[in-house]
Amino acid sequence: MTIHKIGFLFVLLFSSIYAYSQDISKYLDDGGFSAGRMILKTGYDPINGVLPVLFEHALNKRFSVEWEAGLVSLQRQNKLYSDNPLPIAASGLGYTFSGCLKIWLRAFPERSYVGLRPGVTLMSGKTFTDLMYLNYGYQRAITGKWMVALEMGVGVRLFKNTTTFGDIDFTDTDSRFLFPLTIKTGYMF
Repeated sequence: MTIHKIGFLFVLLFSSIYAYSQDISKYLDDGGFSAGRMILKTGYDPINGVLPVLFEHALNKRFSVEWEAGLVSLQRQNKLYSDNPLPIAASGLGYTFSGCLKIWLRAFPERSYVGLRPGVTLMSGKTFTDLMYLNYGYQRAITGKWMVALEMGVGVRLFKNTTTFGDIDFTDTDSRFLFPLTIKTGYMF
């Protein structure tokens, strides 16, 4: 062996010992972000006038479940369906409840997902069932464990409608399209 080869091996050995002796954990510590499995969120749907509170729980890296409960503006619903009005009061508040199964295109809790969100909305004493509610969303961490998300979807809202012809009441199932667009912020724990 030549002196150059021995010198090169000595430098390589010394640099590897120096590199392994350094504490690199500060570079790998994400503040528990990757260990988080639950997110508590609040949001706003400007199209439908919904103010939801949401709770999301990861089942694994590809699937999560999100539950939603919120208030619905009846005035906003009346403006939204002004061409074909819903049988509700002109103003006031309603309530909405839903669950969503999310399929993450990469891994929970960041990036894109698709979801199925069936739900029930109570407005003016009537029950509206939200079916075929398909979502697409994008969620990102903004700082530490704080998240921001945007979710949009399409669905059908079904309800029973009673109309009167003369003295006879007819009850049938009616429907309207539903286009939710929700902006959310939350904290992961």
